[in-house]
Amino acid sequence: AIDLLEPLVASLQNESSTNTMASEARSSLALAYLRLGERNNCINNHSSGSCIFPINSTGVYTDPSFSQKAIEMYKTILQKDSFDLASRWLLNVAYMII
Repeated sequence: AIDLLEPLVASLQNESSTNTMASEARSSLALAYLRLGERNNCINNHSSGSCIFPINSTGVYTDPSFSQKAIEMYKTILQKDSFDLASRWLLNVAYMII
């Protein structure tokens, strides 16, 4: 999904925040980054603290690279629409996992 969404988001980069396709593409890419980060950390490096909320101790990701990409994408989304509560919540989760 990331391989398909990154070029789409890049091509829609200058679209307005009201453009539904651009908004959905950014949200989908951010979620894809979170999911890949989860796969790389919770599944491949499973521990007793993995995937338990609130995230702390051994649940913190050892490889934060995709979570950091998700954080940057969620920041972009929230700059365009600060009332996007789902993105605000997922940004909070992304910060917890790193």
